[in-house]
Amino acid sequence: MNRGTGEGLESRLDPSLIDPSRDVMYLEPAFHAALNVHGKYETMRFVLSLSPRNHELIDGIENGVYDLGTISPDALQAYSTYLHETVHWWQHVGSTSGLMLSLSYLAQSHSSLAFLRDALKTFGPIKPLKRWADETLIAQGPSAQPMLADANVAINNALDVEYYKQYAMAPQITARRLFDQQHFECVGHCYHIAVGQLLGMIGHEIDPEFSFIPDGKAWEDDFRRLTRSRHEGFYHGSPLRVPPVGLHAIYEGQARFIQLQFLDGTQRSQITTETWREEGYLFGIYVEAFDRFLELSGSEWPSDVRGPLVGIFLLICDLAINPTRGFPLEIEYFEDFIADVDVGVRFTLLCQSLRELPHLRA
Repeated sequence: MNRGTGEGLESRLDPSLIDPSRDVMYLEPAFHAALNVHGKYETMRFVLSLSPRNHELIDGIENGVYDLGTISPDALQAYSTYLHETVHWWQHVGSTSGLMLSLSYLAQSHSSLAFLRDALKTFGPIKPLKRWADETLIAQGPSAQPMLADANVAINNALDVEYYKQYAMAPQITARRLFDQQHFECVGHCYHIAVGQLLGMIGHEIDPEFSFIPDGKAWEDDFRRLTRSRHEGFYHGSPLRVPPVGLHAIYEGQARFIQLQFLDGTQRSQITTETWREEGYLFGIYVEAFDRFLELSGSEWPSDVRGPLVGIFLLICDLAINPTRGFPLEIEYFEDFIADVDVGVRFTLLCQSLRELPHLRA
């Protein structure tokens, strides 16, 4: 169906129904009904939730093919929120970065369980374990280290993966705070431990011989070599080269533009990106990655959310969130491990490549 170019939203979509402040992607588990948000995806439970209002609106749409204008604007917006959260679901079950992020919570538990059991036998149920171990070390000095060995392994395993999650999700926000943390080793170490724990858990359950996934234990000598040689990113106190965006911004940017492409297709006239911005659909975390994409690739704001420039942005998001080194493939060159697996770095390099290949924008 041919459409003209419109200056405004013909059906007067209500931005409050997909207000970004009410669209949340949880990093930690959340065990409550979606009563105060329009939609959310809970990372650790692989659960997509919608508000009762959006459920009601979507339930009112029967299966079938509809002409433009036959479904109410409210129902279309409710469906667009469902689509947005479905993209988050796909990002977590259908991309390597999302699967690693989601399973990291289980990997933390799997890798530390034996050490926690030993610590429990020795010291009894102590909580929080980290504070107790730190206070014991301060009180008794280095002589307490052998006694605290099991507790420290469990603590460090959990912290390394927690630092990975925080840095991968929002490096610009968390880099300085992590750098100042006593237990933060370096970015390379956090990614190494996170990938290694994931492989250990998967291998234990479905591939104990490591016949089709890498054996992370085989990498130890190479990572020690990088630490000894003080290769940037792989030793304590190493400078941090922080990418301009992280997983959170890339995930949200991809989901929002797909959502707007759907909404744009429901309008009788094409809606300009400027109108979408004026109506409150493009700001903050939802446009952060796209702004960096334009800056890094040397591109100008497009006029159409369904144009080729948005298409190449969505492709770059797809490529960025699907690293393969470490999981599910072997690491070929350890010096490039961070650039190979960090989604923000991958996104940056891909955007810079577009600047060098401007013909791909058309």
